Order: sequence, then structure tokens, then C-alpha cells
Amino acid sequence: MLPSAPPEKLPEYFDILINEADHQAELVKDIFQIGDLEGGRMTVEPELAALNNLVAEVLEKCHRGAAKKQLELTYRPAENSLQVLVDPLLFKTVVSNLLRNAIHYTPAAGQITITTGYGEREGRPWAIVSVQDTGIGIPPEELPHIFEHFYRGVTPRQEQLSGTGLGLAIARGIMDLHGGLITVTSEVDKGTIFTLWVPLAAGVGQHG
Repeated sequence: MLPSAPPEKLPEYFDILINEADHQAELVKDIFQIGDLEGGRMTVEPELAALNNLVAEVLEKCHRGAAKKQLELTYRPAENSLQVLVDPLLFKTVVSNLLRNAIHYTPAAGQITITTGYGEREGRPWAIVSVQDTGIGIPPEELPHIFEHFYRGVTPRQEQLSGTGLGLAIARGIMDLHGGLITVTSEVDKGTIFTLWVPLAAGVGQHG
């Protein structure tokens, strides 16, 4: 017979089991999404939506994870919400993947700032969402690979940080389907900024 666990250790063991179950569920979901993207089975059903509201809905679901690590989570929405034409569920998946990464790779008591706004790139206007953290950062030599399937950097592997290595690949694939893009800047031990560039809804002004 296996030795029974001390009662005072049971909550810790339950947390480990729950975290592992969550990780396995996340992996299965990500594999299905990657399969749909690569197989051309993921369809986009765009709707006119307020960017600020979409991001706020994601933040509401992520506060618990941030609070657990005592992270300061700050939202700086655009004063006048931009209107975008996106598939709400898929777009929120992108924002969620970026925010989950920021929470996961930012040490306790760090800071994460989410900003929405208006920007210009390649001679055209865009709605933007940026997710900035004070996490471990990404070395320059790893940046070209972070959107590859199952890619995980040296530091996450060395520190045995959990993750599927698919979240960023999924995010980029979904943004491609929307005609948008993701850019990233990072500095080791100082943090990372991911920026989503979302096409503005045709015929809808900056102020929505």
C-alpha cells in the first residue's frame, strides 16, 4: 500500500493535481486549435465590436491568476473605444493567450499593463492592444522563433516553467485570419511588450 499523505499536506497536493489537470486541458485545447488553423478549418465570423469591451472581458477572467502571484494588473483603455470588426471569441483567445503568458512569465509582485489605443503602421491606421510585463524577457536570438509550434525558450525549460509552446503560434494564426499582426519587443530580466495590430472596421472612425 502507498503511504497516506499527512492531512496538512493535502491542500498542497490538491493544488498540484488541479494545476496538472489544467495544464493537460490547455494542451488538448491548443492542439485542437493548431490543427484547425493548419487544416484551414478555423473560420472567422466577424462582428462589429468595441475594442475596450473585448479586452475588459478577458481581464475579468485573468484577475484571479494575477492576484495569486501578487501581480499588479493595470488596464489603460483608450479614452474613446475604437470599433473593430473581429470574431469576438477568437480575438479574445488571442488577448487571453498574451495575458496568460505575461502572468506566467512575470515573477511575483511584478507588473502587467494592458493598453488599447490607436496607431499607424505601413501608412494606415490600426487599433492596437499592447500587453507589457516586467517578466523574465526574451533573448534576442530567441525572438525569431517564439511563434513556432512547441517552441520554448532556454530559461523556461531550465526553470521548468509549465507551458504548451503553442499559445503564441495560435495567436499569430488567428491574427493572420483577421488581417492583423503581432509585434514584440523584449529585454532580458526587464520584460516584454506584445502588441496586437487590429484593422479598424471599414467606415468606422477612431472614436466609434
